[in-house]
Amino acid sequence: MQCKIKISKLTVALLFLVLITAVSIYSDTGSNNISANSIFNPQHILEIKITMSEKDWDLMRKERHDVIAALGPDRIEKPEPDPYNIYKAEVEIDGIKYSPVGIKKRGFLGSTSLRKPSLGIRFNEYDKQLKFGGLKRLSLNNNQQDPSFVHQFLTYKIFREAGIPAPLCNFAKVYVNGKCLGIYSNVEAITDEFLKKHFGDDSGNLYEGQLSDFRPVWVDTFEKKNNKSKGKEDLLLLTKAFELDDDHLIEQLNELIDFDEYLTFWAMEVLTGHWDSYSNNGNNFFVYNNPAKKKFAFIPWGADSTFGDVDPYSPSNKPLTVMATSILPWRLYKIEKTREQYRERLKKLLDTVWNENALSNTVEQLETMLKPHIESDHNNFNSALSQVKNFIQNRRSALKKELDAPAPEWNSPLRQSNVLQKIGAFSADFDTYWRGLSYNNSDTRVKANFRMFLDGKRQWFIGSGVSAGPVKEPRFNNFPSIAFFGIEIRTGKWMIPVFIIDPELIESDKPIKIDNTAVFGAVLEGKILEFNIKSLNLMSGTIFLNKIGTNVNDRISGKIQADIYKFLR
Repeated sequence: MQCKIKISKLTVALLFLVLITAVSIYSDTGSNNISANSIFNPQHILEIKITMSEKDWDLMRKERHDVIAALGPDRIEKPEPDPYNIYKAEVEIDGIKYSPVGIKKRGFLGSTSLRKPSLGIRFNEYDKQLKFGGLKRLSLNNNQQDPSFVHQFLTYKIFREAGIPAPLCNFAKVYVNGKCLGIYSNVEAITDEFLKKHFGDDSGNLYEGQLSDFRPVWVDTFEKKNNKSKGKEDLLLLTKAFELDDDHLIEQLNELIDFDEYLTFWAMEVLTGHWDSYSNNGNNFFVYNNPAKKKFAFIPWGADSTFGDVDPYSPSNKPLTVMATSILPWRLYKIEKTREQYRERLKKLLDTVWNENALSNTVEQLETMLKPHIESDHNNFNSALSQVKNFIQNRRSALKKELDAPAPEWNSPLRQSNVLQKIGAFSADFDTYWRGLSYNNSDTRVKANFRMFLDGKRQWFIGSGVSAGPVKEPRFNNFPSIAFFGIEIRTGKWMIPVFIIDPELIESDKPIKIDNTAVFGAVLEGKILEFNIKSLNLMSGTIFLNKIGTNVNDRISGKIQADIYKFLR
C-alpha cells in the first residue's frame, strides 16, 4: 500500500511538472529558447496564425485614417484620434500558442488595406509577463507599396551594416481565422527592448516623426512614444538651434545630435533611394535622446519606398545625391564644409557598404525563398524584383556622376507646410463603360462633365473624357478606378483627376467617402509631350454611384464632389 501511495505522489508531481511546462510553452514568459536572432532569421518564414472573433476582425480591418483629419489644417490644434483599437486574440507562431494577446491594425495612408491590413501583435497587452522570445511586440507590415516584398529587409540590413541602429527584419506568412493573408515583412518594433540593445539604456525620450521637422509648430507633430508625462523640451532646444547663424549652428548641433552618425544616416537615405524619409519628405523616422551621449540619434522606419521606388512628388530632374527638404539636411547642405563632409560620407559608403554582388546574392536568395508563397500576382512580384536588381546594379554609376563633379546646387526650398491646405474643388457627372469596350460601337457614348477650380481659378479643358477600369499599378492591384482627363487650355498640361476604390466599397449602394485610405483621390498632372505624370494634389469628398458594373462593357455612372488639397512646398 505504501508503494502505491508513493507512486501516486510521484505521478502527481510529474503531471504537475508537465502542466507547468505546457503553460510555459503556451504563454512564453521568456523561459523558452526563442531568441531575437531566431525570430528574425532571414532564411526562415514565420508561420503566424491569428484566431479572433470574426466580428472583431471585421471591425478591425475596416478601421482607417481620414486624410483630412490626419493631415488637414486642424492637425496641430486638433490631432486626429487614433482610429485603431486593440482586440483580443490568440496567436500561434511556428506551432507555439500565445494567449491572450492584443491585435491592432497598423499603417497610415499609403500602407492601409481592408483585406490585408498591417498588424501589430502586443504580447503583453493582457498579461504583462507574456513575451515572444523576450519581445513585447511584433510589427507585421503588408508591403502594400512594395510588390517585391524586399525593400524593408534590404534597407534595414544595409543601414545596420553602415553602423546605424535599425530594426531587424524577415518575413512571415500570416493567417487570420484560417484564411491566408499572404507574406508580410516582420519588422522589429522600436520599443524599450530595441533601445536597450542599441543604446544600453531605454530611459531617454523616443519620438516618432510623421511629416515632422525641427521647426516651431512642427514639433507638435512628433509623437512621443515614452516618458509621456514629461514635455518635449529636448526637441524644442534642437528647434532653437536653427535660429543661429551657420558657425554657431554647427557648434550647437554637435552638442545636441550625434553629428557624425547623422551624416551616415542622411547619406544612407540617399544611397538606398529612401524618398519617403526624413531628409526628403519629413517622414518615417524616429529620434532617440540617447542618455549615454545626451544627444539625439536617428532611426530609420517605414522603408518600403526604397531601392528604385519612384518619388511621385519631387521634380524628375532633381540631383540624385541630394535629399534636403527638411531643415537639418537643408541647412547642412547650404554650408560648404558640412556639404563636403556629407558628400565624402556618401562616397565612403558607396565604396564600403554598397556591395552589388552581396546585395544581388541576397535578392536572389530572397526570391527563391519567397516566390512559392507569393499567391496574388507573380507578374508584379517579378517586375518589382527586376526593378530592385536594376537599382542595385546602376546605383553606383548614377551617384558617381554627381559625386565626381562639383556639388550640385540645391535650390529647393524648405517645405512650407506640414498640413494639407485646401486649394480648390472638383465636381463631375459621368456615364461611361468599364474598360475594354470597343469605342467603334456607335450605340454607346461616354459622358463626362466636370468642373475644377484651383487657387480660385476655373480650369478649362479640351479633349476631356472619362474612363473606368482596373488599376494595373501594383499597390492597387486590379482595384476599380474612375479617371477623368483633359488638357488645360492655359497651361497646356494634362490634368487627370483619378479615383481608386476598394472593390468591397464599390459593391455597396451607399455613398463612398474619399478618405485616401480605402478610396484614393488625386489630381495628377504632366506636360503633354512628356510622360512625367506627378501626383500633386489629394482630394477628399464623396462618390455617388448610380449604375455599377465591373465586367467588360458594363455601365458605370454617378456623381463626384470633392475638395482639392496639397502640401505647400
